[in-house]
Amino acid sequence: MSLIMKGYAEDYSKSVATNTEMNKTIVEYFGDINCYLAKDNKGEYRYVEHYLDSWEEIIIGQFNKHYLPGDHYSIIEDEKNMKILAKYLKCFE
Repeated sequence: MSLIMKGYAEDYSKSVATNTEMNKTIVEYFGDINCYLAKDNKGEYRYVEHYLDSWEEIIIGQFNKHYLPGDHYSIIEDEKNMKILAKYLKCFE
């Protein structure tokens, strides 16, 4: 496991411990989730998918990842990318 992945695993463990201490229980989610990810994420955003992998452990249903052009910001700020995202979201109306 790389140092970066170890760091994220430790962050996740701390988050679970904090939620437990605050009397919050992490429970399963019953249902499907559609997640929209930017293909060109940079900086800390390029690791967001590693966090999402842990969600799959608590979801009872499908976890669908959709990859869209752009980075974390341009996926919405760029009009062409925004239209692509809108088409995905429109199919769920």
